[in-house]
Amino acid sequence: MTEPMLDTLTRRLNGQPREGLQGLPHRPGPRMRACPSGVGVAAHVGMSRSPFAARFTTLVGESPLAYLAHWRMQVAARLLRREPVSMAEIAGRVGYESEAAFSKVFKREMGVAPGTYRRAASAA
Repeated sequence: MTEPMLDTLTRRLNGQPREGLQGLPHRPGPRMRACPSGVGVAAHVGMSRSPFAARFTTLVGESPLAYLAHWRMQVAARLLRREPVSMAEIAGRVGYESEAAFSKVFKREMGVAPGTYRRAASAA
C-alpha cells in the first residue's frame, strides 16, 4: 500500500529534489500516525532512527516527533471544534491511548486544555 506522505518523504530524505517538504501531503497516513517514535517511518524510508531524525529536522525545521505532535494537535483542535465526541474518542483518533497524555500534549501545543478550547470554540 502506498502512502503519499511517506513516499514523498522517502524521495526528499534520499536527496531527490531538495525543496524541503513542500508538496508533502498535509496528512500523515495511518503508518506514520502509528509510529510515535519515528522508528517505523525511518525504516520505511530506508534509514535508521538517528540519521532519519537529523535529516528530517534539517529539511522540515523540527524533529519528526515535534512535527507529528503538532499535526496531531491540529487534527484534535479541528475535531474539538466540529464534532460532539468525547475527549477519549478524540484522543484515540489522533493516536493517544490515554486521555491524560493527550490532554497534556494538547495543552503544551495549543496553550489551553482541550475542554477549554472546545468551550471557547463553541462560544465563538
